[in-house]
Amino acid sequence: MALLTSLPLGGGSLEGAARAFRYVPLVGLLEGALVSLLLFLRLPPELFAFLFLLSHVLITGGIHLDGLADYSDVLGSRRRGEAALAVLKDPRKGAFGIAGIVLWAAAGFSSGLLLQELFSRRPSVALSALLMSYVLAAESMYVTLMYSKEEPYEGMAKAFSAEAKRGGLRANLLPLAAAVALPALLFPLILLLVPTALLLSILIAKDAEDRLGFANGDVAGFAYELVRLSCLLLALLLV
Repeated sequence: MALLTSLPLGGGSLEGAARAFRYVPLVGLLEGALVSLLLFLRLPPELFAFLFLLSHVLITGGIHLDGLADYSDVLGSRRRGEAALAVLKDPRKGAFGIAGIVLWAAAGFSSGLLLQELFSRRPSVALSALLMSYVLAAESMYVTLMYSKEEPYEGMAKAFSAEAKRGGLRANLLPLAAAVALPALLFPLILLLVPTALLLSILIAKDAEDRLGFANGDVAGFAYELVRLSCLLLALLLV
């Protein structure tokens, strides 16, 4: 929680965080619960949508947005191997990275409008969709790093990747089940998003392996934001 959120929980070691990686869906549930508090305020739709975006950035510390921009640049470059890695590691944000952030903001703003409108009619369904989107976003990082090769250098995500491979889905199953219990209780059909998110995470992992040869923290951050918005928008549009 100290690593993946901006909550004032004190410090901790990277190794300790990696050992607890299997519990990451519960971190997602906490993030979703904090963001959901906005739904209970009577705000104009546009203001709510803006604060919905802002609260996500503040609670997560924007930690995943750099990965979203960097891997968007890799996708846009259509390069592979060392050339793709050079794009990923370039500290400057390219046109595709900027486009990725703009699309992320537009999708987030639109989902905020839809979410508030649904909450006014079916509050339990809206809460379920929001909570589940965060749970599955957090889970996507575990799945993405588990299904792809480890980064060949001592990056921050290497210990997390090794832990995910060591434990596999079996070690992660109980925390995931505990995290999805509340959204499923509010709206049982929301469980249909689980296989969708897992499949999307695996596809991202395989794409990163094809382009870079591995997945790192940037890829995990990209997976988090893409799965979160994809699941939320899909749930809202279908409902």
